[in-house]
Amino acid sequence: MRTQRSDAGSPHRVFRDEPHALEPTRPEDTTPFTRLEVNEPSTVAPFVGASVLGHGASADASFERAAKALEAWEQLERAHPAVAAKVPGFCRTPEAKLLFVVADRELSKVTGPLSVTLGAHDSIRRNASGHLELRTQGREPLLLKDREGDFARLLEGAQRHAARGTGPYDAMPPTVEALLAGAVRDFYSNPAFSGGGLASSERGGRAFRYATFEQVLVSSDPSQRGFECLASAAFHLYRSMGLVPPDGSRESLERRYTVIHGDDGSGGPRLGRAFTRSLRGGPPRAPGDRRLDAQATAAFANELRETDWAKLTGAARGRYAVRTLGSTDELEAHFARGGPGVRTTWADGGHYFVLSGASRENGVLTVDSDDSLRRASPPRTATTPRPHRTEYHPAWHTRFWTLERTDPIPARPL
Repeated sequence: MRTQRSDAGSPHRVFRDEPHALEPTRPEDTTPFTRLEVNEPSTVAPFVGASVLGHGASADASFERAAKALEAWEQLERAHPAVAAKVPGFCRTPEAKLLFVVADRELSKVTGPLSVTLGAHDSIRRNASGHLELRTQGREPLLLKDREGDFARLLEGAQRHAARGTGPYDAMPPTVEALLAGAVRDFYSNPAFSGGGLASSERGGRAFRYATFEQVLVSSDPSQRGFECLASAAFHLYRSMGLVPPDGSRESLERRYTVIHGDDGSGGPRLGRAFTRSLRGGPPRAPGDRRLDAQATAAFANELRETDWAKLTGAARGRYAVRTLGSTDELEAHFARGGPGVRTTWADGGHYFVLSGASRENGVLTVDSDDSLRRASPPRTATTPRPHRTEYHPAWHTRFWTLERTDPIPARPL
């Protein structure tokens, strides 16, 4: 239950949460200042709340919000000096420091519930249960379980990778959507992501850059554990659509999204034991065994829509279905429109991999082959933008299909 204490005639207010409280935003929650929310007992003193500012005073509003953020940060710094000492140097403003603490799950465990305001109405709030609530005016809150720390990872990665030398911590954007759009753009612009197409310039775009990984080779050893080509192709496809993180190792994806290394009970969408032989390249043998074919790949994509990463990138908007590309002309047109990766096989069905591009040069069709058998994946550079380019050959590149997002929810204009 959420309670508010206010002395009559005094502007000092402190917000407190009981565990598991997830009530809708109250009218006073839209007040444009940074709030520090704490659990009792606490050494943090209450601070003066700013009044609601008119639309015609944007410069003054920005100044007043900055002043309130400074006041809130100074309170937190006094109450939790160990937390303040762990804020990285690239957080140069009070707003940036507060945002870092809110985003970082471990630091938030020390401070308790904490909230920062973006612009006049939006907010990012760590509640008493450790979950994150990203609130945007006129929309349902974006609720993140934050078990994997994806929000902090996205923001920190964007900070490191931003080509302009700045990042999402330097200036607080006016909305949650603007923060996420910029962070996603900067994160996926990292040139170390050497596979799969270009980074989207808007949150929710269909083509995301990603890093390829090497598969586990086929073996008759029953103790072998790890993605073989069938599952590697599926997860490269998920990466190309922003459904799963683009830069993790193969094993990190296996442990997070499958039970082939055992079930750690961490929750979230996971491909269960019915798929284990399929993930390791083997055909179904027992009743209930399943294969990660086109339809199963789409079904799991729709489960992945509920994950934090998909919500942050915008990949959660809309549902996924299989779309077959029946000709090389359709394949070329798909990538010309900025479409995501396309799964293909050898003609004899002996190997599965993903194409991340296709174009016709001097009448010859060339494709970018993100092959999980590749032991050394050359990086993209300004002079070599397509290091995986190979000439299309009908005996090697067959059975083209991809995942198509249907009925997408359009992003709000920024």
